[in-house]
Amino acid sequence: MANHRKKRFAKPTSLKQKMWNYMRRNKTFRAGDMLLILDLKKDTARSYVYALASHGYLIDNNSKTVAFRDKIFRLVKETGSLAPVPNRGGSLFYDPNLKKEIEKPKGVREQAWEYMLNNREFRISEIEVAITGMGLLAIQRLVRSLLDNGYIVKEGNRTRDPLYRLVKESEDLPVLTNGQPKGAINE
Repeated sequence: MANHRKKRFAKPTSLKQKMWNYMRRNKTFRAGDMLLILDLKKDTARSYVYALASHGYLIDNNSKTVAFRDKIFRLVKETGSLAPVPNRGGSLFYDPNLKKEIEKPKGVREQAWEYMLNNREFRISEIEVAITGMGLLAIQRLVRSLLDNGYIVKEGNRTRDPLYRLVKESEDLPVLTNGQPKGAINE
């Protein structure tokens, strides 16, 4: 009597899982290498890689490089063997390793706006110290835009690091278009 065993086939691995496995093996990787080794289409890989980056799983080591294939990423949040899965809207990720949804972290502009809301009066130098990763020029642009559109006012005549005061609130940072809050009225 022949020994007949049932053949069991493994479930095919999803593209996201293949990319996640690659990232876990190669903590720092060039996007083009991953495309080549895993035989992926650029758009498929790019959307998942950027979604992971926006949720704090990956860091773009050379953000000035334009071509996606030449970008070097580093995995900084490895939570386990199962690939995190983005939702359709992109604002949440479900991480099966943590068994919870991960929210997209606030950007530096949103952090600066939150600082302004919480403190009501502030100086640019205070925001620069409080918000890591936001350069002085970016803070100055944001303050100038909010000032020009009536969200904040400058107190006194001090020209070096003046005091600003919030006069118009919005729970969320006004959506900026060409450096100005959307729907702002210029007088």
